[in-house]
Amino acid sequence: MFDSLYSQKFCNMARKPHLYWAVYGLILNKNNEILMLKRQNTGYYDECFCLPSGHIESGETSEEAIIHEMKEELDIDVKKENLTPITIFQRINDEQYIDIWYYIKQREGTINNWEPEKCSEMKRFWKENIPENITPDSKEVIKHWFEYKTELKYYIHKEEQIK
Repeated sequence: MFDSLYSQKFCNMARKPHLYWAVYGLILNKNNEILMLKRQNTGYYDECFCLPSGHIESGETSEEAIIHEMKEELDIDVKKENLTPITIFQRINDEQYIDIWYYIKQREGTINNWEPEKCSEMKRFWKENIPENITPDSKEVIKHWFEYKTELKYYIHKEEQIK
């Protein structure tokens, strides 16, 4: 009887993922101004500024994700050797997110807003002049980077599929 009840209650449950992964990029210009995007129509801190970001797709490393997100959102090319990991941030709201934040040392191309449906404005700010309407996670990571300028040490192990 116990096995039957357990199976009915737990084994047949359709569950949505409980953990999501995202990447964020800190991009500075030669004057040390921070590129920030004003969110809209996303359901997460709409009308607030944040660093450029996106989700990690299935099978991607975080480095591959930040490279493809910067191309997809901003039309810039970033190489792996120009990425410096800053921190890993856990966000808990309606869902749970693990965010991996990168400082992008160099990039190629002119920055364009390729997702105007999600980004109403792109603007650069001095670290001393960060807007009031900023996502709490972006504010915390920017503060950390400018105070400590430390690089996070971490390792990625991506298993190859066995065919």
